[in-house]
Amino acid sequence: IEMQDTNVIPELLFALDPVNPSDAITALASTERSWGNLPAGDHTVYIYHENGCTNSVDFTIEAYDPLTLTAEKTGPNEIIASAEGGFGGYEFFFNGESFGSEGIFTTTESGTVEIRVVDQNGCVAVAVIPFEFTGMLEIPNFFTPNGDLENDFWAPGNREFFPDIEVIIYDRYGRVVAKLDQVSEWNGKYEGKELPSGDYWYVVNQNDKREIRYVGHFTLFR
Repeated sequence: IEMQDTNVIPELLFALDPVNPSDAITALASTERSWGNLPAGDHTVYIYHENGCTNSVDFTIEAYDPLTLTAEKTGPNEIIASAEGGFGGYEFFFNGESFGSEGIFTTTESGTVEIRVVDQNGCVAVAVIPFEFTGMLEIPNFFTPNGDLENDFWAPGNREFFPDIEVIIYDRYGRVVAKLDQVSEWNGKYEGKELPSGDYWYVVNQNDKREIRYVGHFTLFR
């Protein structure tokens, strides 16, 4: 805290939380008017003039926990950062780029990720973690289930990085013709019968913390 002197008379002395504020001498008053590292709670600054006049200013320092930052890899290519303490109103930065209050970051390359959080009072906490890119989902545009051992099955690539993935395939009428998990593939059949050439639609749920969903279509060629 720093006291601002608005008096045109410079002969002032100050004392913070004196045990005996009755006069400047017993209060150990001095010309020092700024103090740091004060504990939380109520405080009083006493102001003394050489003519014997005394005034006081009361103020309160709110108690708070230090700002802390934690970050963890929660899924393929994803980091979630969370903050505690400080004064709230957190803003997250990943590699210098602001993500606002969103503490979720997805990367497309391996390397070191610097995470910084700033609270509404400007307090800062920083974490630096190594990160290894593991691949994104790759969704094929077509497949040809004709038995030539090339593109005979349809399934998203890199599913091994998404243990809880769920894939639902629909025909043009909205009928569910297949459901895939992390390892299964679609052979272009429904109830053992070959389906015709044409477009089919998919919904892919990663089922991770971000609940990412992909929706689109692909073509079956015979």
